Amino acid sequence: MKLSLSSLLVIALAAAASAQKAPKAAKPASCSPAPELEVSFQLRVPKAPEPVELKYAGCSEEDRDDLLSGYTERHYEGKDGYALTLVTSHGDGAHAARGEDRASDVLVSKGSDWVARFGEVANAELLSGRVFQASGFSLSSAKTRTPSTFACEAKLPKAVYGPNQLWLLTKTKAYFYREDCDICAELDSCDLATQAVKAEIVSHSVSCADLEPYRKGQTIAYDACAK
Repeated sequence: MKLSLSSLLVIALAAAASAQKAPKAAKPASCSPAPELEVSFQLRVPKAPEPVELKYAGCSEEDRDDLLSGYTERHYEGKDGYALTLVTSHGDGAHAARGEDRASDVLVSKGSDWVARFGEVANAELLSGRVFQASGFSLSSAKTRTPSTFACEAKLPKAVYGPNQLWLLTKTKAYFYREDCDICAELDSCDLATQAVKAEIVSHSVSCADLEPYRKGQTIAYDACAK
């Protein structure tokens, strides 16, 4: 049986379409502070034979108002409707004053219902591989290689207009943007080992393009300007 030219064309187009690789899913957005939390967690569910992997799925940042400090909310998704939420306060310096690491409120949900609350846990503890227990559920994470910026945040000059914002993080340095007046912008670097702070750029404005010299030859752990 002979096929018409139009039939052959349809078959060829269908074969070409099926041969194409599915596009990669977009990488979830990253937020500050504490981008090192953007890893996968493992949840043990009561009576379930296998753990649920909770993969990082995105975040949102809320600015400070007159009553509450700002916070970052991170979301993690797993099978069977299970999800993890981490709420990290931007803080007012209280943690730093006590010499403590930044902490996050840790909650697990299934569908629209909260099923376990692990309370406020220091971020360093969350990433240590330690197992946390609540309401019969167990939660842990793999150790992360992303360096913590908390010690550096405690050493930064206080920002006048909004918070110090983490713009770039390498294996050795963190770069923070801040504004001191309507037309005063600054990019500071902080050595992760010594917490020594240095003013890199002091200008009317600082843009993502100004980060390029600091990216060259570096392993980038976090880049607020990455697309």
